[in-house]
Amino acid sequence: MSTQTRLLIKGGRVVNDDLMMEADVFIEDGVIKQVGKDIAVPGGTRTIDAKGMFVLPGGIDTHTHFEFYFMSSRTADDFYTGSKAALAGGTTMIIDFVSKKSHSMSVLEAFEDYRSRADERICCDYGLAVILNDYNDEVFKEMEILTREKGVNAFKMFMAYKGQLMMEDSKLIQAFKACSKLGALARVHAENGDIIYEIEAEATHRAIVLANQVHCPLYVVHVMSKSSADVILRKRAQGCVVGELQTTGSDHCTFTSSQKAAGLDDFTRIPNGVNGVEERMGVVWQNGVNTGKMDPCKFVAVTSANAAKIFNIYPRKVLLSRI
Repeated sequence: MSTQTRLLIKGGRVVNDDLMMEADVFIEDGVIKQVGKDIAVPGGTRTIDAKGMFVLPGGIDTHTHFEFYFMSSRTADDFYTGSKAALAGGTTMIIDFVSKKSHSMSVLEAFEDYRSRADERICCDYGLAVILNDYNDEVFKEMEILTREKGVNAFKMFMAYKGQLMMEDSKLIQAFKACSKLGALARVHAENGDIIYEIEAEATHRAIVLANQVHCPLYVVHVMSKSSADVILRKRAQGCVVGELQTTGSDHCTFTSSQKAAGLDDFTRIPNGVNGVEERMGVVWQNGVNTGKMDPCKFVAVTSANAAKIFNIYPRKVLLSRI
């Protein structure tokens, strides 16, 4: 066996979401085999001296858009360049969103299209959540196949982008009910597509009420306002199953300057989105740990561990084993 497949990270401070400890980490074929002190390893193993440094799990970005078709454009990053950027920033897994290229495409066809493109190009681990912009009996049948045969455990619905992605409340509650029945997580983009975008709190409250009516756990993506966060905290206190600040996703959705120039004379035509998958971990550390707002364990929780638990990949992902 090549010695390049064996790596010892020696003398670092290993960080999980619930504890820190001085330990060595032995890795073989890309898999952590042992965590402990003074590990005996085969000759020729490559060693990294991590004394005085933190040894952290790779991050999980819960929200990316690679090769995403939106507003007559496709995001600039494909699965190759986007995942390379993720790895450069310390993120080793992303969760991307399946969307239909056209109205005639079925949800299953869209999933298989995304899966084939990702498998060919991606450099890191990945998962796929599926965007639903409509709900009917046929969509439910496809949701059943996706959850039972394809490994999908989350669906996303939009309350914004009227005429494109927005789902009306009557169908939204049906989609939530379907998620609850199938044991899938409902992810919602909570804005009000009929009135000004500042009313995020109203949409968040409405989504939580609808989900609670059908006993569907809810994941509210990219909470942007204090009022919306306050709604979530109040509803959690009342027993609703909805997360507060549990994960950090970049919503990486890049467009080039030439693509954005489509809105030069009409700002509503600008495809919205910026980068973030590479910067996310550093931004959270700088503004969380370095400012004293969180310790390294909390950093691991919000950048990887909580996501792994929510999306049912813990402890296979994230947990650096105890001594």
